Amino acid sequence: MSELTWKSALELRDLIATRKVSPVEVVQASLDRLAEVEGDINAFVEVTTDQALAAAKAAEATLMSGAPLGPLGGLPLSVKISLLSKGRG
Repeated sequence: MSELTWKSALELRDLIATRKVSPVEVVQASLDRLAEVEGDINAFVEVTTDQALAAAKAAEATLMSGAPLGPLGGLPLSVKISLLSKGRG
């Protein structure tokens, strides 16, 4: 398991901004960790691996061109969906 998966978003942002790690490394580390645990925790309805890696590659290209990334540029993101069903909740 990569130690990147235990770093905060602020730490990762700084590592990416200073080019100590690439956005692709960060996203791949997160995807690898998810592959290790998802069978046990079943937390995600959908994992968009290809889109995540494509976005990481685009963020890396932006960074390498010298352009600034936004505050979340290159960071993996998950979205929690909460659904309320009739008779539950």
